[in-house]
Amino acid sequence: MLQCFVFSFGFVVLLLCEHSFAADRSLPPIPDLSKLNWASVRSGSRDRLQQAFKEVSANPQGIEEIGKLGMLLHASEQYEMAAACYSRARKLDRDSFRWPYYLGLAEAANGKKLQAAASFKEALQVNSNYLPARLKLAEVLMEIGDREASQTLFQKTVEQHPDSALAYYGLGRIQAAKGQLSQAIQNLKEACDLFPNFGVAHYALGMLYRDLGELQKAQEEMALFQRLKNEQPLPKDVLFEAIRVLRSDPNDRLSQGSSLLAQGRIVEAISEFSKALEEDPSLAQAHGNLLSAYLTLGELARAEEHYYAAVKLDPNMYETHFNFGLLLSQQGKNRQAAEAFRRALEINPFYAEAHNNLAFILANEQKLDEAINHFMLAIKNRPNFRDAHFNLGQILVTQGKPKAAIPHFVEAASLHDEQTPLILFTLAQAYLQLGEIQKSVDCAQRARQAARSLSQQSLLADIDNFLNRQQGVPR
Repeated sequence: MLQCFVFSFGFVVLLLCEHSFAADRSLPPIPDLSKLNWASVRSGSRDRLQQAFKEVSANPQGIEEIGKLGMLLHASEQYEMAAACYSRARKLDRDSFRWPYYLGLAEAANGKKLQAAASFKEALQVNSNYLPARLKLAEVLMEIGDREASQTLFQKTVEQHPDSALAYYGLGRIQAAKGQLSQAIQNLKEACDLFPNFGVAHYALGMLYRDLGELQKAQEEMALFQRLKNEQPLPKDVLFEAIRVLRSDPNDRLSQGSSLLAQGRIVEAISEFSKALEEDPSLAQAHGNLLSAYLTLGELARAEEHYYAAVKLDPNMYETHFNFGLLLSQQGKNRQAAEAFRRALEINPFYAEAHNNLAFILANEQKLDEAINHFMLAIKNRPNFRDAHFNLGQILVTQGKPKAAIPHFVEAASLHDEQTPLILFTLAQAYLQLGEIQKSVDCAQRARQAARSLSQQSLLADIDNFLNRQQGVPR
């Protein structure tokens, strides 16, 4: 009997001999792993790849066996070989959604967008409601220049999945490319409303505002992009998740956990960070991320444990010191919190959030000059930092400087959300202190309208009392 072996980088890889494939020559061939660049495969995946190949050797017609090999190759970023496995699995199991979907993902990752579009279409014929497949097809249609088909699919996806920020983002991008600017802005804003940390959506909005000459709005969106450029929503893709977990790369888990954390999926994020630490206990960033996650859940004792573990591994992660400051603030330990914020600023003097939080503590301690300095530094490093503008304005008012405070309140009121009515009301009181009666009344009326629309009844009563006191006051 003919035996075939090949040695590569110290790993023995069993190769199927040619007669092993011959049972059905209509099937795509099983990839030849002797051609695989083993140096590019993570060490944790090598044994599993070899074992999967042996299983395929024993059962060349096995759908699950060839599919598993494809998924392992996919997880190792060997997209062409993965696609060959998926093609074979698809031939063996024509009614399955998985294999054409996986094939489309591998083809898209390998730059073969036309083939990917065909594979995604085939998958959607089996299951037309799988949101990740719809988004992927619309995306590759856009990339190959079929804007009409892409826009139609994004539009239908928005209608059927109105909670999908990615669908609104894709629709907005298509509309922007076609010059439909008002519709594009509307849909991109909807994407950001659904997922406020959507970095690239803020960038797209900023570019549109710039093109329309709305420079203030453009600057605001670009500033958000700079803070959030690595954040975006992830559709819940259980099929791709089955590939991702095969990667054996703690850094992938860190990235996935960070995305989950940004989406508010805290428990899932904690699971990813914990698994990353199991695979690599030296990952200081995983401890830092767990500090943030447990802080969000209010589990302060567990958060504190991860702070000390993080700084033991890497004492120079400024965000870890900042988050520890937040933890201490929640415990009422403001002096210790101030020290944590100062430690963060020693490492990163441009950290606007740390300047703002330190200034807030200093203001409560009546160290107003030092507080003002840190609020100004926060604004210098992040010009549209709303909290810093509002907090600084309040200090200036208490110092009898309403004229200096008003520009900061105006800046803080430029965003429209549930905080806007209070900011407008504070601005109205600053105008009154300055003697600008008509501006005060006008601003209070705007605050009243905003508070009423948001059903902020307590604030609404305060505003009404304020306006009633202004009746009869000379304008």
